[in-house]
Amino acid sequence: FSKLQQLGSMFCGIGCFTMGIVGTFQSFNIAMHFWPPRVWLPVVISLYILFFGLVSIVLEGLDADSVLVHFPFLRENVGLGLWYLFVGMLIFPISDASGVCIGSLVIAFGVANIVFHFMGKESPDHQPLLRVNGSGSYS
Repeated sequence: FSKLQQLGSMFCGIGCFTMGIVGTFQSFNIAMHFWPPRVWLPVVISLYILFFGLVSIVLEGLDADSVLVHFPFLRENVGLGLWYLFVGMLIFPISDASGVCIGSLVIAFGVANIVFHFMGKESPDHQPLLRVNGSGSYS
């Protein structure tokens, strides 16, 4: 169960990272034509989503300890659930259909983590899904 939860979290992180890139480019192209920079808010939100996606990828895929030091609430299911609810709501206005689809999936994953918390399921152990072997490559 924990590995399945980690895979879901990794895919949510990849989706967030992707939507952050898409949103940054889309909103930056629009914002470059306007002044004053009040239309720059979507650019900033997209950069936040990009960062949150990167944090999720590092948390589940590479090195959880470096993330959990700064975000200890991600150790528990309810913390992960609230994290993904927040990020999923930020994704909605990024793009038309893709933002709604990925945002909905991320929110659903967040709700599932909160439900798992109240069902008494154990929190993920955050062992890296991708391990670095002796040659420096991932396995």
